[in-house]
Formats: sequence, structure tokens, C-alpha cells
Amino acid sequence: MSNTNIEENLKQVINHFKELSEDEYLSNYLKYPHYMYITNKEKCLYIDDFDMIEKYNRLVQDCWQNLSNKIIDKIYYGIYLSKFNDLILDSYNSKNIKINDIQNIEKYFEKLSLENFTMITKLYGLCLKSNNIKIELGDYIICDYAYFQNNYRHFHNMITNDFFEKPNIMLQNCYLIHKNINAINHQKAEFIFYNKIEKFINLILYCCHNISDENNKISYKDNNINISYIISNNKKNDIKTNFKNDSILNPLYELSQSFFEKKNYERLFKYIDNENLNEIEHKLSIAIDWIGQSMRTNNLQQRFTFLNIALETLLSNKVSGIMDYSVTYRLREYSAFLAADNPEQRSQIFDKLPKLYNKRSQISHQGQSHQLKLKDYYDLIDIVYKVTDRYMKLVTDEEIKTIKDLDNYIKSLKGLI
Repeated sequence: MSNTNIEENLKQVINHFKELSEDEYLSNYLKYPHYMYITNKEKCLYIDDFDMIEKYNRLVQDCWQNLSNKIIDKIYYGIYLSKFNDLILDSYNSKNIKINDIQNIEKYFEKLSLENFTMITKLYGLCLKSNNIKIELGDYIICDYAYFQNNYRHFHNMITNDFFEKPNIMLQNCYLIHKNINAINHQKAEFIFYNKIEKFINLILYCCHNISDENNKISYKDNNINISYIISNNKKNDIKTNFKNDSILNPLYELSQSFFEKKNYERLFKYIDNENLNEIEHKLSIAIDWIGQSMRTNNLQQRFTFLNIALETLLSNKVSGIMDYSVTYRLREYSAFLAADNPEQRSQIFDKLPKLYNKRSQISHQGQSHQLKLKDYYDLIDIVYKVTDRYMKLVTDEEIKTIKDLDNYIKSLKGLI
């Protein structure tokens, strides 16, 4: 919607607001809770026309979507709506609102400074190996209760004694700390942290490289207990019971600092928080996230689809998502050159990928593939891992930074340059 239309529609909506006193507001809200109310310490306005309420909500959404990505990443919709409502309250008496007034809201948030937050949560399904009390990975620390309680909590002057209860089993003895999240307030910091935890878990699974039906239980949420007890009885009084304990009883993975150092995985965790990745690093980060997601679902079609997306992210030079012949041929060719160690392997990969992508197309266009087998997933994940390993070496050893650099590298392997 254009600025002129937004301005005209806002003026129309403002004319439908009505004012209430504080006492009137309380009684009115109890009678008509579905009306829209906006209030501050001095004023209360409401709209009882549901078409106007819908129109107002659409207008706020339009203004929100017109914000720059930088501002949207900085704040969240609720805090923007509150500021927008303040503008309506201020403009009510004059019934005059300009597009500049709305643009001033964006300028207000541009100038708003961020705070630094340290975020801490439990991680279920992981533990630290032997005498490892902490592992540092980029801006993250994985630690046990003793390290948090005796070192980190005192160092950061956390005075609360009941922040986390002392765990009585190993499963509850893994903590994830993010040392520095910049956010507008606690609520936004939590939202950012939750998103980063998901990426962190996906990256951990990528590093562990183990496909398990229990991977989906690794979480920062206390959902490790999942017990069902079902009793069925019929008219003949034949009682049957079914007890199912789907709990995760022990940590799935033991982690150590040396594991991440040996595999040179430490730098991948820095990608999660780095906003200045080059094109190849950015693709690598997104692809690894998809690989991790493929290991956290037990649905074979989802696993397979997520892996295909990871490979496309790494090797495609298009952003439209349309998988035409030129794109699929590029994926075959680039995968063959990056994942193979010799011409024979190169030929095998080149011939194998069309069969795998045919099943991917069936899932995309028909909703499922009856031909998809678990072996297809293992074949594809083997190729994808080899491509990502090669990608990491290209970033460090060959200083490949862009898709154009990658294209030239493949050409050099083919002897074209």
C-alpha cells in the first residue's frame, strides 16, 4: 500500500474511534470485550465497528512490513504496535495524522540502543564427557551444573540461589550459555536466544553425524518425559493394558572440547552469530542447519527433502527455487567434482543424483514418493557431507568467498581455466 493510501485510511479509521473515561472503560470492556481498545494513563479510545477494527489491524501490519529488515530484526511486532497506538492516542483530538508521523516511529526505533544479555538454559539429551566441565564454541558455553554454580554464576554476580536446581541425574546436567545477545529488552533477547538454540542443536547434530530416532528429543524444553498408560476394556471384561515409556533416559551424546577442535568445527559455531559472513560461508551455515534439521525428524520424506534443500543451498546459483534442467545438471556436476576423490567416484555420483532427485520431485509435486527408501537418505547424506567438508576446506585453503569463485574453481578442476 502506498504512503498516500496509508495516510488516507488511517484518517478514516481515526474518525471511528470513540473516547471513554477510565470508569467507562472498565464497564465497557466487561460488556464488550471484542471491541478494540487502546489506552494510556490519560486516555482510552475504542472502536466498535468490526470492519474498521480489521482495517486498522491491516494498516498496522502494512506499516510494520514497510519497515527495514534491520528494524524488524531489532524489535518485535508487539512493541511496534504499542508505539503505533501511542501515535493514534496523540493524534486523536486533532484527527490529523501524516505519513511523516509513522516514519518517525521507525526513526525512534533506529535510535533506540540495545542492551547486552547473557542467556542460560538447560539442554536435554547432551552431556559433557569425563572431566570436561565446559566447552567454549564461539559465543556459546556448554557446561555442567558445577561450572555454572561455582564459576559462571559468581563471576557474573548472579545472586539468586534457586536459578537452577542441582541435578540428580546426568541427563539434567548440561547447560547452554550465550555470552552476548544484543536486544532491545528481555523479551526480544529470549526470542533471539530460542532461534539460536535451534540452530545450535542442528549444528551439534551435524558435528556428531549420527542418525538416531531419538535426536528429536534433544531440546532446551523439559519434554524428556513422555509416558502413556492405556487401558482398554470390552463387554466381555477382557482388560488389556499398554504401557509405553518414550522418555529419553540418558544423554544421547557426550561432548568434549577436543572433539570440536579435532574436527575444526569450532568456527562453524561462530557462523550462528556472525552477520558479516561472505556468500559461501552464508550458504554453508544455512545448509548445515538444514542437515541438522534432517536429523531431528523421524519422517523419512522430510529427512530426504531437508537434505536436498541443503545441497541446493550449497551449489545452486539461483534464488527462485525453480528446479529446471540447468539447475539439476549443475547440482550433479558440482557434487561430482566436490564429493569425489577420483574419476570413478565422480561418475558414480553424477549418475546417482538424477535418481535421487527424481524422488525429490515426486515428493514436491505429488506429496510423497512410494519409491523412497532409507538407503536413498543414506546415499544422499553421504554426498552432502562430502560436499560440505570440501566447502569448509575451500573457505580456508582456497579462500573461496563467492559463487563466482566456486564456479571458477570447478572450471579449474575441469581443466577449462
